[in-house]
Amino acid sequence: MAARHYYAVLGVDPDVDLDELRRAYRALAARWHPDSPRGDERRFKVIADAWQALADPRARASYDAALAAAAASRVPRQIWVDRVLGVRPRGPEAGRNRRYRVTVGVGDVIRGAERVVELPTAETCTGCGGAGWAAAGPPLVCGGCGGRSEVVTRPVLRATWSVCERCHGRGWIPEVACVTCAGLGETRGSERLVVPIPAGVRHGEVLRVQGKGELGAPGDPAGDLLVEVAVDSESPFTIVGRDVRHARVVPFWKGLAGGPIEVATAWGAATVHVPAGSKTGDELRLAGYGVAHKGDQIVTLELEWPTRLDAAARAALAAWGEGQAEAFPRSERARRGVSS
Repeated sequence: MAARHYYAVLGVDPDVDLDELRRAYRALAARWHPDSPRGDERRFKVIADAWQALADPRARASYDAALAAAAASRVPRQIWVDRVLGVRPRGPEAGRNRRYRVTVGVGDVIRGAERVVELPTAETCTGCGGAGWAAAGPPLVCGGCGGRSEVVTRPVLRATWSVCERCHGRGWIPEVACVTCAGLGETRGSERLVVPIPAGVRHGEVLRVQGKGELGAPGDPAGDLLVEVAVDSESPFTIVGRDVRHARVVPFWKGLAGGPIEVATAWGAATVHVPAGSKTGDELRLAGYGVAHKGDQIVTLELEWPTRLDAAARAALAAWGEGQAEAFPRSERARRGVSS
């Protein structure tokens, strides 16, 4: 029968010191004591056996030697050549990154925004308290890696190491797995994470949220959450640096007479004054209405001419125009040139 993995029973690393080992034992003993509300006598007995095997320095040294021998028996002899040449097993490897894509409008880019993403999470199993093993089946030293959590995948010069697939890098396997979590020690859930979208973000830019990716092997850091931002191009606004450009159509008479007009901005409606005599292509500036209030909004005027006029309107316009020769100097010069 395979050896019990007493470090896994207490949920600690093999290099743990005595004080931490004692704290882990006391916490588990209190949780699973038969007199506690959720106690379990069989699990409590296994925890007590693990403490007895590891609390005494001589007994622990003997147990550690047995674990080391089991691990060494699964390392090919050629690996020792690698060790002589300075090759070492892999260092900590972060978990894989998660990638998400969110879509924002141009207004969100100007103001800044937030998006909520649903992340899959792992929660401690309530059936086994995160241990992964049932009371009737304490964990055993993994036969695939000898408890070292890694295996050699290329047993030649400059060997390659990878996480043991049999135990998923834990170094142990449950003799009888918890039925609630199937021996994983955790159940699946979800987490709503609010991701801030900074003002001025560009289309295709990737925002990184550290530590919100997938978990790595035990003791290794988690990966990151990578959020790719897609900017919806359907918008009346165009961003140029920190400024925002916006075209505003106004009736021709407003350009001639001048006066206030209302324009749309990412921050709400605003009023700007059109100088008398404005023409198509003239630009008006709204200070502080740009990206994050750090730029301006530039309003480009486009004068709209009427497409239909009734007889009365045409007559009134003609009568007005006949008396405004000085207002149209180029037309007047052209008329005089023809008449001469």
